[in-house]
Amino acid sequence: MQKTALTLITSASLLLLTLTGCSDKPAEQSNTPAAEVPQQQAAAVASEAPTMSKLPVGDMSKPLSEYAEWQGNNQVMFTYYALSKIPVDYDKVLQNYSQEYRESNDNFRKNDLKNALKEQIDAEIAAAAKVSYLKTTWNYFNLNAYDFASLSFPQTKLTNNSIFYWQENHHYHPYQLSFTNGDDFKNLVVKDESTARRIEELRSKYQQLDLNLYTFVQATDPAQNAVKVQVVAVELVDGQGNVLLTQYRK
Repeated sequence: MQKTALTLITSASLLLLTLTGCSDKPAEQSNTPAAEVPQQQAAAVASEAPTMSKLPVGDMSKPLSEYAEWQGNNQVMFTYYALSKIPVDYDKVLQNYSQEYRESNDNFRKNDLKNALKEQIDAEIAAAAKVSYLKTTWNYFNLNAYDFASLSFPQTKLTNNSIFYWQENHHYHPYQLSFTNGDDFKNLVVKDESTARRIEELRSKYQQLDLNLYTFVQATDPAQNAVKVQVVAVELVDGQGNVLLTQYRK
């Protein structure tokens, strides 16, 4: 997979933070509606969205080595339809799935592509329904200075309800991840002094520090075209991929 740029949005502030992650080209903003379904149907689906207290939770005993890899925005889209009761909008899916479909002005050609790719799209959605534990890497993650009172490195980028998506293919992709428990990791705890010194040295010298995110798929958020995921664990790694710390959700 080519290196790409990934974006995290904090919903409270609506600030867009572009980071280096999994994307080959920058994304463009779009005014695409959040859900192209009848208003009554969208309202009914939204009303069925589970509250935080009813969301399933990830199993912390599952080995991190068994997590599959998020393959970008299209997989998020397929996961969204796998979980959602909204019928598949093939035209909308193809706008993101097929560059040829997206760029064509020939309606007959677009219709041919839709008929040819429907079965493939259905297969992708069926496959996504079978995977609940997935991981991705947030590159060039920035930490604040070590805090001696809490024995931790504070961070403010990963928060509750912050939005995460990859920037791909020169167009804005409307499907995204929404973290339900980012605040569990507002302090990355490091009690071992030698490890803390090593991380602080890398941080203070602006060396690469990445955050591996291990997520569990919980539900959908129709209002944002988002897949809600719980962060089960994070790993802080250096530029060579050496794991400096591992922390699990609360």
